[in-house]
Formats: sequence, structure tokens, C-alpha cells
Amino acid sequence: MKINSTTRFDVRPHAIRPERPAAAGSSTNGTDPQPASARSRSTRMATRSNTPSSQPADRTTPEIWLASRSPRRKTLLRQAGFEVSVIESGCDDALLQPGDVGMTQWTVALAYLKARAAAELLWSRSLRAASTEKSTLVIGADTLVGIHDHVIGQPTDETDAIRIINHLADAQHTVTTGVAVIDLASGRRHLLCDSAAVRVGHLTTSQIDDYIATRKWQGKAGAYNLSERIDAGWPITFEGDPATIMGLPMQMLTTYLQTQWGLVADRPA
Repeated sequence: MKINSTTRFDVRPHAIRPERPAAAGSSTNGTDPQPASARSRSTRMATRSNTPSSQPADRTTPEIWLASRSPRRKTLLRQAGFEVSVIESGCDDALLQPGDVGMTQWTVALAYLKARAAAELLWSRSLRAASTEKSTLVIGADTLVGIHDHVIGQPTDETDAIRIINHLADAQHTVTTGVAVIDLASGRRHLLCDSAAVRVGHLTTSQIDDYIATRKWQGKAGAYNLSERIDAGWPITFEGDPATIMGLPMQMLTTYLQTQWGLVADRPA
């Protein structure tokens, strides 16, 4: 699935204008957004600039800023061999409501808002050198879980975490992660989105209670981390990129960074 939109803007503080991310308010291929429960297989979406050339200007290898507090996303990028710095966007998506859009559009919109807010912070804190000297990419991401036409974010407390886990047990759900990459020099943005299907088997009350006590559910969409729960012996199977389920669609993102920016993943030995 692909969405095409104009993707150039000025992120410098004096030029900031309120705008609505294109992905949040547009339909996919002219159709209504697809319910989360209807997507049981991996789906992918990318947006690209409609400028004459999709390649960025010939500048030095860009530095990457991750607009996320998530240690998992930072780890995924570094495990793939990318050097990354972290900046908190200050964007609290808990205060936002999706309105009448699908989960795909909403995750992309939230990813863009986080990346945009972080880009503004980089300018205001004077962390950005002249655009002709070094390229800077800001990456924002958001992950949501969908089941039975309901969208699930991060649990608010223990009671909410128990409710979510019980809801996911003995059922299949969809995990969708949206990514926005902003080039500070040109103002160009690139949007990515990937979905994966996850099935959780039967969980005993003891398994759930023991997990809740660890507090590892905090800050995680759907109240769990895939690799942690598989290592813990939970009955989980999935279809799609496991990194998408953990917070970043690394297969798509790595391809984009390599083909569009010449970034070669330097995996540690």
C-alpha cells in the first residue's frame, strides 16, 4: 500500500506553520481506511517526495537523531549498525485523538508529529550546523496494536495492562508501526508504515500476574515486547518483520536509509 504526497516544508522556527500531516487525513488508494482486524498479514506503505529527483542533495553522510524515548528503537537501530543520537520530541500523543482515520494513517501521523517536534527542537537548541556542512535526519516513530476493530496504545496503569493482556490472549492482533524521516536541510519528509500479525495463545492467571509484577509492560504498545515475551516462554507466533512489532520496521527503514542516503549498516562484529 502506498500514499503519495507533497513532502517538502521548512522546519526552521521562524517558518513553522500549523499543518495537518497528509497521511492522517487521506484515504489509501482512494478507499476508506481498512479496519485493524481485517489486516492479518503484513502490509507496507511508503511516501516519497514528488520532486524531480528522489535522491537527496549530495552532502556528507547524515547524522541520525531518533525522536523517541524508547530504548528498544535505539537498540534496533544500533543493532543494525547505525549510529544514532536521541532527542525527546516532547510530543505527548496521549493527549491526541485519531478521529475518523484508520490505524495506519494514525500511526504515520503520530510519527510525523514526533519527528516534526524534534526537528523544531534541534533548530531552537542550535544543534544544527549549516545545511551545506552536514545532513541531519530526524526519525520519529509510533506503534499501535489493533484487535477486533479497537486500537490499543500503551497501558496507563497495572489494571489497564492486565485488561490489555487478557484481551490479547487466545486471539490474533495486528501491530502497526509508522515512521517519519525528516531531512532538516531540505525539509523533505519520507513516511513509512509496516504491519505484522501476532497471535498470542493461552496465558494462565499466574503468567499474567507474574508479568505484571515485573512492570515490563510500561511504555509498550499492547503492554508487551515481542522478544521479551518469547524468551519468557509465552505462546506467541507472528507473521511479518519482528522489528515492526518491537517498534521500528527495520527491513523497510534500512532499505530506505541505504538507497536514499547511502548509509551502510555497520553491524558490530
